[in-house]
Amino acid sequence: MKRNLKFNFLAGSLLLSMATMAQDVQKGLPGMYPSYVDFKNAPVSFTKGAIIIADENGKTNTTSNVQLIRSDKDELGIFHYRYQQTYLNIPVENATYVAHVKNDQILSENGKWIKDFPSLLKAVPMLNQQIALAAAKGEIGAQQYKWEVPTDEAFIKQEKNDVNATYLPKGELVFYSGEEEVIPSQLRLAYKFDIYAAYPASRNIVFVDANDGSILGRREIIHTTNAPGTAVTAYSGSQAITSDYTGTTYRLREVGRGNGIQTFNMKTAGANYAAAVDFTDADNNWNNVNTNLDQYATDAHWGAEKTYDYYFSRYNRNSVDNAGLILKSYVHTSLTAQGYPDNVNAFWDGSKMSYGDGNATYKPLTALDIAGHEITHAVTQYSSNLAYSTESGAMNEGFSDIFGTAIEFYARSTRANWLIGEDIGAAFRSMSNPNQFSQPDTYQGTYWYTGTADNGGVHTNSGVLNYWFYLLSVGGSGTNDKGTAFNVTAIGIDKAGAIAYRLNSFYLISTSKFADARTFGIKAAEDLYGVGSVEAVQTANAWTAVGVGGTVTPPTCTDAYETNETRTAAKAITKNVDITAKISSTTDKDWFTFTTTAAAPKVQVTVSNLPADYDVRLYNSAGTQLGISQNGGTTAETVKYNTSTAAATYYVQVYGYNGANSTSCYTLRASTSGVNFIDDPTNNGFISIKDNKTPNTFNVYPSPVARGGNITLQFTEATNSPKQIIVTDLSGRNIYSQKITSFEGNNSINFKLPNMAPGTYFIKLDENNIKKITVL
Repeated sequence: MKRNLKFNFLAGSLLLSMATMAQDVQKGLPGMYPSYVDFKNAPVSFTKGAIIIADENGKTNTTSNVQLIRSDKDELGIFHYRYQQTYLNIPVENATYVAHVKNDQILSENGKWIKDFPSLLKAVPMLNQQIALAAAKGEIGAQQYKWEVPTDEAFIKQEKNDVNATYLPKGELVFYSGEEEVIPSQLRLAYKFDIYAAYPASRNIVFVDANDGSILGRREIIHTTNAPGTAVTAYSGSQAITSDYTGTTYRLREVGRGNGIQTFNMKTAGANYAAAVDFTDADNNWNNVNTNLDQYATDAHWGAEKTYDYYFSRYNRNSVDNAGLILKSYVHTSLTAQGYPDNVNAFWDGSKMSYGDGNATYKPLTALDIAGHEITHAVTQYSSNLAYSTESGAMNEGFSDIFGTAIEFYARSTRANWLIGEDIGAAFRSMSNPNQFSQPDTYQGTYWYTGTADNGGVHTNSGVLNYWFYLLSVGGSGTNDKGTAFNVTAIGIDKAGAIAYRLNSFYLISTSKFADARTFGIKAAEDLYGVGSVEAVQTANAWTAVGVGGTVTPPTCTDAYETNETRTAAKAITKNVDITAKISSTTDKDWFTFTTTAAAPKVQVTVSNLPADYDVRLYNSAGTQLGISQNGGTTAETVKYNTSTAAATYYVQVYGYNGANSTSCYTLRASTSGVNFIDDPTNNGFISIKDNKTPNTFNVYPSPVARGGNITLQFTEATNSPKQIIVTDLSGRNIYSQKITSFEGNNSINFKLPNMAPGTYFIKLDENNIKKITVL
């Protein structure tokens, strides 16, 4: 990335008060706060454990009725704090808000947060837990439950390494209004139970009304590979794997990835996971081809390894929970012993993988794309936690197909394709043509399912998200089922995967719909590649192609300015007036010219609303460069030139860094004034450096400091007073400046340096406090 040098750059105050207004407020449902708030160029201070809530007019307040679910830091240095709302100290199910924070400032928030709670809601249940649990068991209707099976109880204690662990569910009190939406008027006090049945096997979260014992809702936890009536299978073949050595034999276990990857044999265990044993080999050459089909155990093990490697290498994710969770796979699982109609299935049950052996037609379900698909269900569980029903469930399934396929392209690109289950000659879904397997490729289009089977058609309607990802990766054109013509330009599977991962990991919540995926899919692309970038525009176009939302039309600029490629061809512009223009190709450069007057000789050039990484230079009439602004990762660039020259002609060049360009416009303003644009007593931005006036009360540390690192200033003041911090290079040229307010007594100011080139610099606090620092 380029150096973040800026000529006479003046940033905002270090001591920010909370903004009173937010921007881009998207209205929520009745009784709800806005579903999205963007603070744009006026971020507000972040306090862990509290959320800034904005009303529909953008006015903000702070609320602390929150529970932190988790926080994640992404590759852009943004922290994503995911909170659950509470009321009367009880969690509100599915009421989730995500705060996106950088440098302790909230950039934006999204989710669902209740504003108007029913006045009659009480926190005291009328029923006890035992009665509620009996109602939950009645809803499931299993013949036997895990906590009733001694071997299963022994297994969970072993699995969790906790002698007190048990499958016996403990009811948690929550406020609940349903699986698909948060509706304040429908909130009920409920017991939330995790019911794991042994036979027939199932795992559900069941919500029981805490006052009358009625069943309010249920949530499927076991995410299977196949849809009812359709066999799902795949096959990868043998690959290099990692195992461990006990001293006498090799096992399908390793500790090099996260906290480990382990693969177990359920052949003689029936439905008792505690009776599973290790697969072993004498020479670590795993060619175990036999009638028990043990050769497919290495597929499961290798698939788990490659899935871990993909998420770690692409997104720095340490296993499914980003904390190194052990990936356990159980091969040769008898699914019929757990109540399934056959063994043509595989699933993630919330803590481990189970693979069936298929049947006479289908081979064991231990293939790479199946492993990637199922383990991705775990990634979703630990991130967006998309509820496994209707639209959110379809996206849950779609993300698993997306990353199962992305992992296949990552691990074996020469054999990868856009079919699911094709390796054994029985493909069961197509991402490039969902209609081929009776899936919709358009939201609410042909084959869209509206019934209640398969949790509302999660394995059917996932075709919409699958096709969106395919088009974004490889491109395509046509007319969708709604009669909308589309044309999507490919951005490649790696970029499409990064956008999909960011969308699922940091923006979606449990009850998100396809419309939310469009809004925040575009936002994810903008985060990664810039507002108005090709990637963001094509993300939007791909959503339009699958019938979710409309097209994004690039704005019309004031003038294309496409003949102003050189200084001699510069376009004359009006001072103190915004104009808009484009950098439309990798070689495009925009030149402008204007003339100052004796009454207003001072100059400030600002380029804002940058759709990509653009820079700006200021020249005098002789062609001498007077200033440059080339700040990486920002949406604006500014050059200030406080000359004493009475009247002069200036030239401005705007260009894309490293060929950056966009179909969207940027905004340029050439401002002039009779007074300096910064509080610098010198004429043209240079400072005379003298290091003999530094009082003992002024300290700066650390030095040396890393590029872009934090630095602290400590000093003592007699009174409250405004100050200015200025960072200069050895020539005295301003690199960074910042206004602050100091207070009587001891002051300690911490701020982040720009990403300056390594070298020696001076930090100056007004006229008398100067320190030298080294940047590494």
